[in-house]
Amino acid sequence: MATIVALQALYPRFRNMPLQRKPPIFQFTDLHESNFFVDKKYNITGIVDIEWSCVLPREMQHPPFWLSGHELDDLDGEGTRENEQEFERACEEFLQILEEDNEGEKFSIRPLDYAQAMRDSLQRKQHWYLTAVKIPRIAYTLFINKIQPLFALAHSEEEAGIFQDVVARYWRVDTIGFVEQKRRDWSDYLSQLRSMQGPSISIPV
Repeated sequence: MATIVALQALYPRFRNMPLQRKPPIFQFTDLHESNFFVDKKYNITGIVDIEWSCVLPREMQHPPFWLSGHELDDLDGEGTRENEQEFERACEEFLQILEEDNEGEKFSIRPLDYAQAMRDSLQRKQHWYLTAVKIPRIAYTLFINKIQPLFALAHSEEEAGIFQDVVARYWRVDTIGFVEQKRRDWSDYLSQLRSMQGPSISIPV
């Protein structure tokens, strides 16, 4: 809950107002090495799994994490700084190629501006914030490892417990009562489930 509260509070810091004033764009949200095809010159010839695509604000577009050959899990956590640096170098190379390939071309959306927007996003660590918002299951670890240190490193280390206990209470009115009620509901649910399945059923607590 502390993570949710903090992400909501930090939104103004990570949003890109100039891009928000422009129309959203169609984006592939699950583009990876196994769902697009290339020719012998590595030009993309086809994309599958387009059901995972949607229209999103332009600021939510950033180079894929697998660009440097690493998965997202390889970029988050202890001992991953070298992998993150490889990712940053791969992103810069990708953006330079994007700018060079589109110089002199006519587009409704200028690729040079688009590349610069992604570069600015990477420099501001906006890609970590947006990923935390888009993927709730890893929001906590991304916040602790990538976002919180930008503002208060101590809160990710020795003061982490204090920070989380204090901030979580601002998630809603009577946060403690809400959590306790959810625990009671869970306990009642397990009791009802056991009564229907019999005493021999194994149910996780």
